[in-house]
Amino acid sequence: MYLTADKVKVSIIIPVHNSEKYLRECVQSAQMQAMGDLEILCIDGGSTDLSAEIISELQKEDQRIKYIKDANTSYGHKLNVGVQMAKGDYVAILESDDKMYCSMMVELYNIAVKFNADIVDADYDAIFFHDGKEYRNTIHKYGTQQIYNKLIDSTDVTNREFPSCGIWTGIYKKEFLIGQRIRLNESKGASFQDTSFLFLTGLLADKVYHLCKPLYQYRVDNNGSSVKDNNKIHEIIGECEFLRRELMERGIQDEETWKMYYTRKYNAFFWNYSRLSSEGREIFLKSYLKELKNDAEAGNINRKMFGEYLYDRTFQVMDNKDKFIKMVLAQDAKSWITMFCILLDKIKNRSLVIFGAGQRGEGLIRLMQYNHISIQAVCDNAECLQGTVKCGISVRSVKSVVSKFGDAVYIIANKNNAMEMKEQLIKMGIDKADIVVHE
Repeated sequence: MYLTADKVKVSIIIPVHNSEKYLRECVQSAQMQAMGDLEILCIDGGSTDLSAEIISELQKEDQRIKYIKDANTSYGHKLNVGVQMAKGDYVAILESDDKMYCSMMVELYNIAVKFNADIVDADYDAIFFHDGKEYRNTIHKYGTQQIYNKLIDSTDVTNREFPSCGIWTGIYKKEFLIGQRIRLNESKGASFQDTSFLFLTGLLADKVYHLCKPLYQYRVDNNGSSVKDNNKIHEIIGECEFLRRELMERGIQDEETWKMYYTRKYNAFFWNYSRLSSEGREIFLKSYLKELKNDAEAGNINRKMFGEYLYDRTFQVMDNKDKFIKMVLAQDAKSWITMFCILLDKIKNRSLVIFGAGQRGEGLIRLMQYNHISIQAVCDNAECLQGTVKCGISVRSVKSVVSKFGDAVYIIANKNNAMEMKEQLIKMGIDKADIVVHE
């Protein structure tokens, strides 16, 4: 029996809506946290499945679980209710189809208390099933290593970076959220309300800390997930407008923040377009173009603001719509999950060799080891790498590895030189069908 603590340090908010498939596993991951002095707030927005019964059953053994039934189905509303009700100094958000590693709360909370931080977050593992087995891949929320594992204050402009996803990987000081009047947009359903929340918390926090360690498990193979709902074609536009109004009402005028806003807006538009079916894309593209033209004519965006990466997601849509559509279609075929599943099928019951021991190769080795996939050998053409050790495996010459593992599957980890590396292996006698290029 888990008992309610006298002092609640962290309140874990779980927004629930017809979540029976994964809900038990989700709540149990909160129950199993190494920190005992927490509460678990399950905010149910009108579930019609067995969600209420599952929570009721778990409540019998754990007094820390609170069940709040609310007719409002808005994801943002549920989280706003949870923050208001929370007794903890910090609040955390746990999606009802996800899980936390058992040390997540205690690790984040200890850092938060040490530095009196407004936000402490971490990386996460994307988890999915393939052929009856669970696999995971660590996703780093931030693009630069230099902003991890240290306190960043509001004056440190060079190290401030706002995440575009992952509202659920951190803890937020309740006093900070209330004091800065940060609330989620209460639009209908679960419609990307984390977009504005992440931007505002990143902008207004005085002290933040990013831990370079996966502590959260985010499910990417849930076909019932709200992000895959083709009915929510235009909701991202409303969410970006909500954020624009928030910035205006707060009197935000500096150029860099507004540049960041429009960068975030069109990254979100691109992501929304990419997730939709072909029919949904055709409908949303009209709105995408309209917003782009309106912002360009109003002087909100210009071509100098965006580099090549963002040009593809903004002005290219206006300059060459067909090229934009083809670019997204090409990316569809190369999602990391799709490529990884193809790879898993290829190496089933086969010896595995990784060709390429640079940064990409080392990342691939870690991914395989993380999922308990045996690697027979690692090879590279660079003599400076031969004899070094990568993740516990000695790097050898290609010739020596091919002579010993001629019947293995070879994964080329360096896509930039993939053609030459593939030809090299074929000349050495490796069957073309046993060579895979890792994208």
